[in-house]
Amino acid sequence: MPDLDFRAPRLFVDAPLQQGARIELERNQSNYLGNVLRLSAGESILVFNGRDGEWRAQIEGRKRPDSLTIVARTRPQDRLPDIAYVFAPLKHARLDYMVQKAVEMGVSRLQPVLTRHTQISRVNVERMRANVIEAAEQCGILSLADVAEPMPFDRFLTQRQPERLLVFCDEAAETTSPLQALQNGLTAASGIDILIGPEGGFADEERALLLRQPRTLRLSLGPRILRADTAGVAALALVQTVLGDWLARARLARARPANGRLTVKPPAINSVGQSLSKRRPGHAKACANEAPRNPGEPQTNPGTRFFRIFGPEMTATAAITGAAGSAAWADALLLSFAQGGYVQAHPGILQPAEPFLDLSGEDIRKSLYLTTDPSGEELCLRPDLTIPVARDYLASASAGKPAGFSYLGPVFRYRGGQPSEFLQAGIESFGRQDRAAADAEMLALALEATTAFGLKDVDIRTGDVALFTALIDALNLYPVWRRRLIKDFNRKVSLAEDIERLTLATAPGRNEYEGVLAALAGSDRKAALALVTDLMSIAGTTNVGGRTVAEIADRFLEQSTLKGGALPRDALAIIKRFLAIAGDPDESVAQLRALAADAKLDLAAAIDQLESRVGFMAARGIDTKLTRFSTSFGRGLDYYTGFEFELHGKGNTKGNGVEPLVAGGRYDGLMTQLGSPAPIPAVGFSVWIEALTKLGSAA
Repeated sequence: MPDLDFRAPRLFVDAPLQQGARIELERNQSNYLGNVLRLSAGESILVFNGRDGEWRAQIEGRKRPDSLTIVARTRPQDRLPDIAYVFAPLKHARLDYMVQKAVEMGVSRLQPVLTRHTQISRVNVERMRANVIEAAEQCGILSLADVAEPMPFDRFLTQRQPERLLVFCDEAAETTSPLQALQNGLTAASGIDILIGPEGGFADEERALLLRQPRTLRLSLGPRILRADTAGVAALALVQTVLGDWLARARLARARPANGRLTVKPPAINSVGQSLSKRRPGHAKACANEAPRNPGEPQTNPGTRFFRIFGPEMTATAAITGAAGSAAWADALLLSFAQGGYVQAHPGILQPAEPFLDLSGEDIRKSLYLTTDPSGEELCLRPDLTIPVARDYLASASAGKPAGFSYLGPVFRYRGGQPSEFLQAGIESFGRQDRAAADAEMLALALEATTAFGLKDVDIRTGDVALFTALIDALNLYPVWRRRLIKDFNRKVSLAEDIERLTLATAPGRNEYEGVLAALAGSDRKAALALVTDLMSIAGTTNVGGRTVAEIADRFLEQSTLKGGALPRDALAIIKRFLAIAGDPDESVAQLRALAADAKLDLAAAIDQLESRVGFMAARGIDTKLTRFSTSFGRGLDYYTGFEFELHGKGNTKGNGVEPLVAGGRYDGLMTQLGSPAPIPAVGFSVWIEALTKLGSAA
């Protein structure tokens, strides 16, 4: 083993490494170094990229770490043994464990396969790659294992290279000694595939298909039945010992002179805080986001704060009183909700983590407080209340019928220097078909909520993502640009950059992928994914530069679309004109109808919905002249499908999406994503208690 530095933090960076290079840190990396590890400018860390070895780097930045300067190489790049770990996926937490251990054991490729008895049908490849990087960072590994897209088991057997050794872990193997089987078995000069089946075992036809494969070695793992994640570690240890780089390392050690004996530094832990500072992906620790304790306060295990919510300290009354010093505003708030016909909901604090990760993406993992139950299901402290209330509604006898709920309680989310436990209130309305009226009712109740805190005058900002979607559909754009522009709508910088990029003329030059781009011309995403999958299979790889097959297919399709002329200039002009519409809602309706008429686009249904909503808002006593509407307004959350709004304090100059007092909108697609067999209309809003109590006390 090389002389590893266990004291210095290690960080993966996706950038070329050479002496003197400057690397800009991503936001999460800056937060990790500055807020979690408490490192500052001038301190050193170790970095690697999976290609250029390991380097010592110096942190740069004034207020927080914002970049790294590469100083000197500490280790040359190595290569992983040609071992592919082929497995039937498990549930979240156990899959995380299995990926981490496979990386630590030195595999070069992770290939999920879907068998007859595989327990899950969806595999989060992005999450697997995050675990690969985390394990490499923590264990001094320099080369990253490729993460392949899941594929059916029979397809894997058809496409795998027949000259590779296939080690098939089988409790019915004739040779009971695994070491003997490996030592007397086939050679592994062309690489090894280690196959671990599902917990329910292989189906009879799958086992028969396996036994017909060339160069297959059946391996017993002893007299006991092992769980799939345990079996993976055992099989990898056996293969590495007999056929892998453990054997090569042992031979190298025997060939060394006596005075060349290798010594290994034990890992040093300077303090409890240091030992807890490095967290697994998404496993946020209380010690990383709590304020420093006061002098004289007894030191406690930082992790105990994670569980205080289950004790008497975290009663609702204590939480409410702690937030504002008085529960008077809570009485007024809940009374206004009850008078509107909304029943108070009390969803559980501990929730399945999967819905939050599926709907918000892996980025939210860094903000969640996670744990695992004995069955391996990943759980979290609820980061918001919308999804828990929606799940309870879907599990009730009222599912699919009109129903309204209110809530007030604590939620838990890592927020940098702010408290991770805070109060949230709000309303969710499900099943109402009168969408325009329900939208207007939400805005009216949200305005009533601000009066419970003594606020009389707020900025009302509204938008409608359904209008933008209708515009893009009417323009009949290439599928790749339709998907990309709708995705970018809530990310204003990206959308502006895309529009400016599309305005530029396409370069006439050729590139090395010209044939692929020509083959993809006019294709949809499904066809592009199939072509790229086949090409990657022929090349014998499933991951290039950290990009998955799907990501590579999207990139090729995008380039092919651009080469074909990108968007017509008249379409770009229409989109820009649309995004410039803002101001009085009634005037905006008129401008939208004029745009639709001039461009000969059918936007009538979406505009009619907006106009109807404005009418219901006026009927509820909302002065629409004081309401700002903007076609470019979005809340930065992908699950909104229509009306969106935010309420801000007067004089609050902070931008859209930053510290609203109340915010919400329509999310008709959420229920099917949570398992509803049919779409259910849904609209709601959340009240940010901290911001309202602060602004209300100053009013």
